[in-house]
Amino acid sequence: TEEPDLRAAELAKVAESDTRWSAEARYLQGEAAIEAKSYDEARKAFEEVLSQHADSEYAPMAADGIAFLDENAGDLEKALAGYTKVFETWDSTFTARRQPYNIARLHEALEDYSKAIEFYNKQIELFPDSVVARKSQAALDQLKTKMPDLFPEEEPAEEASAEEAAPAEEAAPAEAVPAEEAAPAEAGPAGGAPAQAAP
Repeated sequence: TEEPDLRAAELAKVAESDTRWSAEARYLQGEAAIEAKSYDEARKAFEEVLSQHADSEYAPMAADGIAFLDENAGDLEKALAGYTKVFETWDSTFTARRQPYNIARLHEALEDYSKAIEFYNKQIELFPDSVVARKSQAALDQLKTKMPDLFPEEEPAEEASAEEAAPAEEAAPAEAVPAEEAAPAEAGPAGGAPAQAAP
């Protein structure tokens, strides 16, 4: 296998040849530069993809690469803006479909937990059965364990919808139950809330 810095140099030559492979070569040059830890060269390659090949399929990947570099440099706000731009600008691409997870991770790192939860859930909804959906679910489970107060109780809504779905004649006998027997049923099972807080 070729060293990443040598591969980046070879790809730069292909990118400069101004052929149909130029956008791909420039993007791959950026990837190889990241692998070689030449972050400035990577950023330059990705920026050239965006400026010279904005309509290519490599543009969203290059923008994602720039956001990654910002995150890697510790500029979480800038990285968040970059991942959000990919998600909103190239919304029909595979690269964009993976962005809610990145957006959620950065919201969580920035301690905006409600936004993190929103985007983890969006990732699961948008791209179910994917690696990023599984990572999003794992992140949600961790947050739910650490901060159960961020997750509203879901059980009462389910009980209400079950009662609403019951025919009127079935609901009537429940109303006839003495108040002292009905109170525990309304409160739900004794262990209900702690069970929901567990991962």
